[in-house]
Amino acid sequence: MAININQLWNDKTNSLSGKVWNIARGDDDLYQEGIIGIRDGLVRDPSATDSYLLQSAKFAMSDYRNRGKSIDNGTKKPTTKTLKDGT
Repeated sequence: MAININQLWNDKTNSLSGKVWNIARGDDDLYQEGIIGIRDGLVRDPSATDSYLLQSAKFAMSDYRNRGKSIDNGTKKPTTKTLKDGT
């Protein structure tokens, strides 16, 4: 019997969305990242417990918060190129 990941995700999202909303403290962007974290947790382990999925949501929200919203957030390392004349 194949596991329907979409149905499982819908069920888990419905049951955990209130807790994720409380963790996000009403921030829509953080809430969305938390829901994505639940999906990622289910992809890794379809039989994951609710506490595992909430932890996955927390990590996703924390990662989002640490990345920031700026396009110049420093996550990409600058590249240096040397010109032919050595400068």
